[in-house]
Amino acid sequence: MNVCYFLFPFFLYLGIAVQGLSYYLIGIALPAVFFILSRKQIPAYFIKIGGVFIFLHVIFPIVNFLIYFFPNASISPSIYKIALQWPGILQSNFPSSLFFGGLLIILLTLASRRVVLSTPLRVVEQDFQPLKYFISGLVLASVLFTCLMLYGHTTGIDFHSLFRKKLGYVSNNDHFKSGGYRVYGFYGHPLTISGVCLAYAIFSWTLLCSFLSNKKTWSWNFLPYNEHKFLPIFFLFVITFANEVCLLISGGRTAAIVGLILLVVIPLFFNLRKNFLATSITVVIICVASFFMAKKLGILSRIETVATSISKRDKLDGGNYRSYFWKTYKQMFLDKPLVGQGNYWLKQGAREEYYNKLGYAELPQKYVAHNVYLEILGTTGLLGFIWISAGIIYLFRTMKKYVFTEESSLKPVGSALLFAFIANLLHGFTQNVYFDSSVVYIYICLIVVVMWSGKTDAA
Repeated sequence: MNVCYFLFPFFLYLGIAVQGLSYYLIGIALPAVFFILSRKQIPAYFIKIGGVFIFLHVIFPIVNFLIYFFPNASISPSIYKIALQWPGILQSNFPSSLFFGGLLIILLTLASRRVVLSTPLRVVEQDFQPLKYFISGLVLASVLFTCLMLYGHTTGIDFHSLFRKKLGYVSNNDHFKSGGYRVYGFYGHPLTISGVCLAYAIFSWTLLCSFLSNKKTWSWNFLPYNEHKFLPIFFLFVITFANEVCLLISGGRTAAIVGLILLVVIPLFFNLRKNFLATSITVVIICVASFFMAKKLGILSRIETVATSISKRDKLDGGNYRSYFWKTYKQMFLDKPLVGQGNYWLKQGAREEYYNKLGYAELPQKYVAHNVYLEILGTTGLLGFIWISAGIIYLFRTMKKYVFTEESSLKPVGSALLFAFIANLLHGFTQNVYFDSSVVYIYICLIVVVMWSGKTDAA
């Protein structure tokens, strides 16, 4: 089992199909079977977390049905008279892995409580430490992934399409002015890399800062080689640095800014009072190094171009029409503030009609909001916003109650998971990052790894 969790991060850096398969198999099924064969009950709080996953997923189908019965009067009625509404009307902006993964967690947890064997099965006991081996694998996976991305950045090779067509190269539109190319990785979009690497970087950086500040206070047996003085520090630094490099060469402007801000804020949060001089010097070094890296990669110039165009109220640079997306989704929300427009109906033509109605018919890109908050409000209204917020709050409260308890060695992981989540909440101001399946897989896989690492005797 530990070997599986060591390999888990390698799979999560690959395409969505591999991510999904490894999530169901390594993240849920195999450890559950291991518990059942070992005649151990899976903790009851797994049912609550599985229920939250389902709860988050179903809000979009619910709103789609509500819109079907109470359509938007300002939109062409023909949109709501489509013959084939099933099963498309059940689609959610969250990946289906939330629903089916949550259902699988609940069923396996219940099965572990009901399976009664006539004679106990003899299973070889082992030290089952999912998080420790996950972090160990993440060190090597991060380094390997970064090397591949640096090669792609230099050559323009697109690993996502390399084996699907003869010339797997990114277009010249993704060429930095300072040289090199934005990287697509195995996901298919640079901003997906931004979201994934931002989550990993902030998760490991928070653990590192927390370790330096409280290594004598808490137990750190979930870190590889925790008995050594410097190896955990080195491993966490490698994960942070590697993912920050990938984040920068992905060209994600908001993610780069958020990453820099949190690289500064987190050590101040943990260490400023205890180690003022060392922390201040570290923060200054991070700021200077990040500035020159961002300048070298051309990210600063890309940020400056957008800021200038917005300040002058001029047309944004080609390929970045976010202000129009935001205005359109704001109007969608204002027209139906309680339940929004429904993601299914937007895809059936309501989105196009809104862009045209607001005078943006000539806009070459009539995309989704590129703002996770406006996307939720425009699609599901206040109902969806409150629903999703309540589900996420309940998820973290459940984890805090059963996993990140005062007596648990995993308590420091709670802060790391929370900061990693906040990182992409900030990134979400310019990107629908939490509706990107590949990014969501990172978070739910981190959650299930931590869950299996928690107390098995929880009520």
